[in-house]
Amino acid sequence: MLAAMMHVYLQNDSNGSIYLLPVADASTGMTGSDGKLTITGVPTANEVISFFLPAG
Repeated sequence: MLAAMMHVYLQNDSNGSIYLLPVADASTGMTGSDGKLTITGVPTANEVISFFLPAG
């Protein structure tokens, strides 16, 4: 799955620097999560919003 995600990323940004590290799934105790991210306001420029969800 990580290789497929990198392949799609490089189709859109062939010059970017990106570092990928595999993370093993926990064998027990995994639960789903839910939540939401709300962005409010009026956009003033065409930009990229980067969002990082740390593990754990």
